[in-house]
Amino acid sequence: MRASRKQLLNWPVTPVAITRHIKWLEVEFGVGLFERLHRGVRLTDAGCELRDELVPAFEAMVRGVENVRELSGTSTLRIGCETAFAKRWLAPRLAAFHSLYPDVHVDLTLQDENDELDGLIFYGFRQKFGRDRHLLFRETVFPMCVPALLEGDTPLAVPGDLARHNLLHDDSDDWWQRWFEAAGVSGVKARGSETFFSHDRLYEAANEGRGVLMGDAMVYGDDLVEGRFVRLFEETLEGNQFIFALRSSRRRRELDDFLAWILDACKAHKARMKEVIDLHTVS
Repeated sequence: MRASRKQLLNWPVTPVAITRHIKWLEVEFGVGLFERLHRGVRLTDAGCELRDELVPAFEAMVRGVENVRELSGTSTLRIGCETAFAKRWLAPRLAAFHSLYPDVHVDLTLQDENDELDGLIFYGFRQKFGRDRHLLFRETVFPMCVPALLEGDTPLAVPGDLARHNLLHDDSDDWWQRWFEAAGVSGVKARGSETFFSHDRLYEAANEGRGVLMGDAMVYGDDLVEGRFVRLFEETLEGNQFIFALRSSRRRRELDDFLAWILDACKAHKARMKEVIDLHTVS
């Protein structure tokens, strides 16, 4: 099941804890809620029925909380967001927005499109959600890792050295293959290392020094600036775009304020990255 709304700043439940809760429910009900597949899960008929009953109740609770907030003079913006950008960049900066607009609460969720969102930050191209669209940034992608990997016995002096390192993958990306081609490196099995099906696990593995990550300068910019990761080599790839799409909303004034703030924040971060990224490049 999927909760109707996940607030990133106040979401205390880990994936392991969620799995345990699901197993407990299946034992309690005596029926399977998920069908376990090779590359994921899907709801059983019983799981679908439980979801259809519970989600409206959760949404009603959310509406009740939001109505009380609005009675107190606080407006709630419901913003959907792509996972990696939300967790690595946007969520840590929401306090800055709130300091400027203390009467606006941002409900930042990992949900995709739905009728309740005021805005959606997405990767690539969508045709359905909102026609009022604004470019936040385009990906600039390159290899990065924790500094400790540079101190190991396996060198990282030239791009070909990556063949002897663990390459960390998202389940849907082909960045490594494309990067090796752009860097003129042949004979490397780009898909031979670890693949992850969630951004959290991918980031965790890179942060623990288990391999080299192909990361975006915006999403992982703070990690580079603060020294958690270092950039490897000069070769970069231009990727897709991150778009903020707005929908007609009775909270349009608050939505316009949030749009102006995030555009300024992205612009400032991009300028900062241009100044500092060379200081964190190892080649």
